[in-house]
Amino acid sequence: MKIEDLNFGNIEGKDEFDLSNGIFKNSIDDVFFLDKKINYESFLKGEKSYIYGHKGTGKTSLLKYLEYKADKEKNKTISILFKDIKNNTLIYSTFLKLLGSVHDKNRASKAFWQWFILSIIIKENNIETTEDNLIFYTKNTLFSKLSTFLTKIINVKYKYQSANHELEIGTNFSDLKIDENNDLFNAGIKIDILQNLIQKNLKDKFYIFIDELETSKMSENYFQDSILIKNLIIMVNSINKLSENIFITLAVRTEVLNNIFSAGDEINKLLESKGICIQWEYDKYSITHPLIQIILKKIRYSMKNNSNINIINKSITLSDKEIFDYWFEEELVEGIYNSEQVLLNNTWLKPRDIIRLMNILQKEAFYSQKFNKSFFKEAIKKYSDASWDEIQEELVSILDKDEILSIIKTLTNYESEFSYIELKARIIRNSNFDHPQTEKIIDAMYDTGIIGNKFLDETGFLTYKYSFRGNRYIDKNVGIEVHKGLWECFTISKKLTRNKNSSNNENNDDDNTSELAELLHKLK
Repeated sequence: MKIEDLNFGNIEGKDEFDLSNGIFKNSIDDVFFLDKKINYESFLKGEKSYIYGHKGTGKTSLLKYLEYKADKEKNKTISILFKDIKNNTLIYSTFLKLLGSVHDKNRASKAFWQWFILSIIIKENNIETTEDNLIFYTKNTLFSKLSTFLTKIINVKYKYQSANHELEIGTNFSDLKIDENNDLFNAGIKIDILQNLIQKNLKDKFYIFIDELETSKMSENYFQDSILIKNLIIMVNSINKLSENIFITLAVRTEVLNNIFSAGDEINKLLESKGICIQWEYDKYSITHPLIQIILKKIRYSMKNNSNINIINKSITLSDKEIFDYWFEEELVEGIYNSEQVLLNNTWLKPRDIIRLMNILQKEAFYSQKFNKSFFKEAIKKYSDASWDEIQEELVSILDKDEILSIIKTLTNYESEFSYIELKARIIRNSNFDHPQTEKIIDAMYDTGIIGNKFLDETGFLTYKYSFRGNRYIDKNVGIEVHKGLWECFTISKKLTRNKNSSNNENNDDDNTSELAELLHKLK
């Protein structure tokens, strides 16, 4: 058996665990690793409704696993992908133009989400009502447009039908006369009717899974997106309370939540009580680490499905450590005799990272029988570039393109370690941003795992603090490092670990003094 025979799966959870054509569709329980800290049954019972965490932490995979479990119990399910609509420029721009004409965006979007989801529940469960009560068939000027927008997300399962062709997509908005108060009043009547029907007639469990809620600071429609997502989160909790047979689970990225918090309406308490944050901040970098367990489970699955009976027997009888040693040399990096630690140190402790790294490493070692340091050296360069591409996708929810460009200029050919004041000086020199904007950029770099704190504590113990390890804020008074996974991408040079008072000590160098002087001059 060679490395080409291993199957590490896909970095996208929705592709890997798709129930219709996923590569593990018949063996999800055999290959899916579920963190012991996550009680998935709490979602199926309705005790939890929200999954949140950074990009790549496994939110979609968990949603797909929940869908799989609900289907296995013969329950009705439906999935909604919010982001797909943005691929249709005409529909998305039409929707945004409509939302922009509404005065009370919060009230309108809450009423819309309520009516839209209730209509799905009624339709999917064959509860009798007049078509006029469903949002898919309404002639209401405001909500017919919104319903057309959202039905595109659900594979055009529901098609808005009306004899009034002026309300079709592509309508000239100057011809539309929106009576906002009247529209919302009529929507309230329909919502009340649907709620009563559901409470009386919904006898079977019905699961709705909502995923890929995204915003982008690069988009002119950032504010409208935030309003829509924020009110969807609020209405999920409200609709779940309507019936003991309604189970809506929503997944959202942490950086999107942070943007929504600034849009008003406190939802942090709601997420705290009804949600689960996915975070893989384990300190023990050994064979027992969950991310190592993920790749071991997939290796064992690949061996189990091999045609060679000896390989199959090994998949059953060998321990985790024996499986790992069977495929990995002791050294992936010269002088470091812990290959598990080497793999983990180059990740941001997310399933997507470890799967990306293994897939790239597999391509380098394709026809070999063991991963070694020569393959790893070539793979880590490609992995570093791919990791930066991933982080940029996260940054667009926080920064604009000029701010992201300033990060690229700052890190390229820089050192691996520096002080806070040095980093600030370098960003200002490369961008001419002011003091508050520079600090905002550094905070974004920390939040997305580009940088973290690295310093010697009072006892002389080497300490690391990163956002993905659960440390929410950067410490300005100790040393900072660039994450190792990005060194190759930016050709960053290794620098020795600084002392615990590095921010003070390092300013004695001539080069650093000049940078500090330049910074102070610009700040003045």
